[in-house]
Amino acid sequence: MVYCFIYFCMCVLFRYM
Repeated sequence: MVYCFIYFCMCVLFRYM
């Protein structure tokens, strides 16, 4: 579950970049 959360954070970061 933690891994899924990290993956989601990365997706958000890539979207805002």
